[in-house]
Amino acid sequence: MAFRVLAVFAVVMLGCSSSSGRTAGEACQQQSDCEASLDCLDIGQFAGTTCTVVGKICSVTCTSASDPSCTMLGSGYTCLAGCGSDPMVCAATAP
Repeated sequence: MAFRVLAVFAVVMLGCSSSSGRTAGEACQQQSDCEASLDCLDIGQFAGTTCTVVGKICSVTCTSASDPSCTMLGSGYTCLAGCGSDPMVCAATAP
């Protein structure tokens, strides 16, 4: 009986795993964490003129608020100023 429970657990865990990568807006640590069309980019927080990288998300770079790259990620995404190696990043904004 214990073997059957373990076997069912293993099948469920394998069925729930995803090899496709993380989607837009999800936290990442490296490029391979993200879906193929996304990059693992720095997200910054500003305090006056000082910018501090506070994490990384799967997203795309952009050039302006009207950049169509952000709208392809969803209606809640906009181009935000960043810091670090990624000057502008598409990120979700609060509703």
